[in-house]
Amino acid sequence: YALHNYTVGFSCKRHGQVSSDVLTTPQDDQQQTIRCLFGNTIARELVKLECTSQSLNLQVKGWVTNGNFSQKKTTFILFINGRLVDNSQIKRSVEAVYSVCLPRGGRPWVYMSLTLPAETIDVNVHPTKKEIRMINEAEIVQELRDGLQNCLENANVSRTYEVQTLLPGAEKLANQTENESSTVRILLLCGLCYC
Repeated sequence: YALHNYTVGFSCKRHGQVSSDVLTTPQDDQQQTIRCLFGNTIARELVKLECTSQSLNLQVKGWVTNGNFSQKKTTFILFINGRLVDNSQIKRSVEAVYSVCLPRGGRPWVYMSLTLPAETIDVNVHPTKKEIRMINEAEIVQELRDGLQNCLENANVSRTYEVQTLLPGAEKLANQTENESSTVRILLLCGLCYC
């Protein structure tokens, strides 16, 4: 909730502790709050996500990591009308968009805040009201997918990859010392490869 309500300061500490485990201030912007909660590694790779659909009466705001960042498990934070919820359709759609630009096994960090008319949301799916369904869910998911894809395409002007390769004539050396290899950094910039 500190991420979604970044204009409110949060302080959380364990019983008996003097210092806070989580500390945000109301003066921080949302990106700074993400930095406080999740670290610099994620905050450096964030891209702002904004899209709207007049026909669905949908407004989407959020922050997502670009194609340079990946982790082992997806972090997916979804707020709909100010409430933290789960929606498996949206999560699968987001992962499908990222599967094209992340390395195999890589997962994104995503925060989305959707604003929809209350009458289009069904909260009676799960006893805790955490899982929700929506009227026109397929269209909403497609709109989110298109918005996220456009956001990522416009954000990745350059990508950095690390690969390992054997140099010519190194095959004999590789047999002697299997643990040694050279690393080549490839920078893809506007469709051109530089080694």
